[in-house]
Amino acid sequence: MRILHLDSGTEMRGGQWQVLRLIDGLRAAGHECALLARIGSPLSREAQRRGIDVHAWALRSLWKRGRAADVTHDITHAHDARSHTAAAMAGITRLVVSRRVAFPVQPNPISKWKYRHAAYYIAVSQTVKQTLLDAGIAPSRITAVYDGVPMQPPSHGSGILVPDSPDPGKGTALALQAVKLAGFEARASRDLEHDIAHAGLFLYITQSEGLGSAVLLAMAAGVPAIASNVGGLPEIVEHESTGLLTANTPDAIAGAVRRLMHDRALAQSLAARARNVCIYRLPRDLSVMSPPRSFCPACEHQIAWYDNIPVVSYLLLRGRCRHCGARIPLRYPIVELLTGALFFAIVSALGPTAIAVKLCILVALLVGLTFSDLEERILPDEFTLGGTALGIVLAWFIPVDDMIAQSLLLFAGSQPGPHWTSLAESVLGAGLPAGSLWLGGLLFEKIRHKEGLGLGDVKMMAMVGAFLGLRATLLTLILGSVAGSVIGLIYIKVAKKDAASYQLPFGTFLGFAGIFVALAGGRVIRWYAGLL
Repeated sequence: MRILHLDSGTEMRGGQWQVLRLIDGLRAAGHECALLARIGSPLSREAQRRGIDVHAWALRSLWKRGRAADVTHDITHAHDARSHTAAAMAGITRLVVSRRVAFPVQPNPISKWKYRHAAYYIAVSQTVKQTLLDAGIAPSRITAVYDGVPMQPPSHGSGILVPDSPDPGKGTALALQAVKLAGFEARASRDLEHDIAHAGLFLYITQSEGLGSAVLLAMAAGVPAIASNVGGLPEIVEHESTGLLTANTPDAIAGAVRRLMHDRALAQSLAARARNVCIYRLPRDLSVMSPPRSFCPACEHQIAWYDNIPVVSYLLLRGRCRHCGARIPLRYPIVELLTGALFFAIVSALGPTAIAVKLCILVALLVGLTFSDLEERILPDEFTLGGTALGIVLAWFIPVDDMIAQSLLLFAGSQPGPHWTSLAESVLGAGLPAGSLWLGGLLFEKIRHKEGLGLGDVKMMAMVGAFLGLRATLLTLILGSVAGSVIGLIYIKVAKKDAASYQLPFGTFLGFAGIFVALAGGRVIRWYAGLL
């Protein structure tokens, strides 16, 4: 397919970054793309740097090119209002228009003619889609597609970042005033793509907003976000869950800033959930607000409890959604069968005991993490950090089968009771392997200047250690590393992947290794100890 993209923007804002990402994706899928942009603009320079076919955006050249566009290109895609108007005037018929603003379409005759002309509209949010529906555009001609942003390594910054925009409607001055009122200083940035990696809090204040791709960028980088409760922003920021929404008053904004700057645990919890939203819901054009329960990814119909029974429902439905007939991915019954088989193996070996319940919880977490990393390259904090906390709590009631911490305590002349000893085994098992893994990843990043290990893997090892103790966690790390190296290299060779850039799902190998160690690690450790 041959696609002509039009963008008249003179600044590099969210819309321009979306143009580039869309063209990159289309080119990777084998489509031919050309871009008409203002020569010398940031968009034009960046597009040329990426090897995109760029031509000058000017009304005269667009008029000439536009009259031939329906012949030379299969689709013309206008990305801003000025390009929409110019394309309509040039008589282009196969015209797709992206609309990113939330204010109503003007009801004058020129606007009505202009909006009748396009063949299809892509709205950046449901809010923007509603403005098009209110203008009388048929629902069959509109699709809401959320912005895409690159996933970033989680930020570990501490400062407050706000967008630096000359547009008075974007609220830069109000944001800086509110931050000062809260007792802090903020940095105003015109290069959010770079600066977001060093932020500890992102503040986005605006009077009107179609979606807020800058907020998505912060969410993807694991930066806690505060945003105005206007336009399409509530579609990506769920208040008290993935960020904070605020009224556009200095006192309200300052209160939200103080809250997240003083309660860093809350801030990081919001950021972790927001990052997961960017990985699953938004790439599938799903609002973070609804549907809240399990749903079909194809038709978004909520799944009733009787259609959500593990394995049984899949068989009764013959692997298809009851409502739209879409095929249910085979991984769902595979995960359910695997989890059930592991539960059966554990209870068969240990009986209906407390330790069996503890190991069932661990393997359920590991199965979820294993497939999540394999499919999405994400290890959710709800599983890893939540699992770590749960493992440490359970250690007080169900002994951790290890003796390293006990030996160290005896060497130090301390003899605590069994509860404290088990707790020490759990904490040592969580902290030492995870800390060593984190240090290794940090050294690699300093030496190679790129991320070699995600923090999700570190947190996953902390979880395993909290449940199983130090020796079992070290065994998990060894087995996972060996399996990842051997199988990963074979896959890269067979699939002809670039070994320098391919992201190996290390968490998947650690997950399978952790499951093996949970089932048979004790026997392996005793066998090895017998050789010494």
